[in-house]
Amino acid sequence: MSIKWTDEELAFIEAKAEVYTVKQIASILKRRGYQRTPVAIYLKLNNLGYSARPTLDNYSCQEIAQVLQLNFSTVTRWVKLFNSQFAIFALPEVGDLYIDCTFF
Repeated sequence: MSIKWTDEELAFIEAKAEVYTVKQIASILKRRGYQRTPVAIYLKLNNLGYSARPTLDNYSCQEIAQVLQLNFSTVTRWVKLFNSQFAIFALPEVGDLYIDCTFF
């Protein structure tokens, strides 16, 4: 049986998702008295629409959707389809965005 996420935990992981890796977030939460595994944090971030890759350039699906002026569900589908392995590049000379879906 899983323990329900508190509002404080959710606010914390959302605030730190773009700055820290999942392991770092788990370590910080442990120091604050919470017992969440890196896997649990990864799954929760993924559920919330965040890319939980172990890099520090994470953006939520909601943020990407806003920038691209697309529906949130479209971006979420891309993340699931391409396993979070795509890049978005701005082409200012053209005024367009380019999405590279090649695997890294």
